[in-house]
Amino acid sequence: MSKKQPSLPSMIQWTVPEFPQYVRGQWWYVWVGVCTLVLLSYAVYTANFLFALIIFMGALIVFLHSTKTPSPLSVALDGRGLTIGDRQYPYRDLRSFWIVYDPPDVQAIHILFRSSVKPRLSLQLMDQNPVVIREFLRQFVEENLKEDDEPLTDTLSRFLRL
Repeated sequence: MSKKQPSLPSMIQWTVPEFPQYVRGQWWYVWVGVCTLVLLSYAVYTANFLFALIIFMGALIVFLHSTKTPSPLSVALDGRGLTIGDRQYPYRDLRSFWIVYDPPDVQAIHILFRSSVKPRLSLQLMDQNPVVIREFLRQFVEENLKEDDEPLTDTLSRFLRL
């Protein structure tokens, strides 16, 4: 006798922050400031003013970003596609997905688009069951079985608290 699988919901909804907000202590700001000053000094010493401008703009962006509070975004999966906030992505526009679930550090779904112009999309799963989301998405989108870890950019971003 075979086990009957539970039926999947017709829609899955949850809320995610617009971007991850990391706790940054005083020492984080000291180290970022020191690194910025060292890189700016090197750029000026070598007369590479474009590099200096890039370092300055990067530091300014990181500072402004750290003062912003992320807005909550609603995420929904249904029979038509993926909806994030007021943007809808039909399943035909999605190439593949994979889920990385290693609580408490990483609980995310990564989505690749068919268009090479669109970047990879990472969504936090929050308190959602990754098995249910995986089974739901497999109905419409190919699962990328070659990927089993988060991208290096996400790991570095989390490690550096950017």
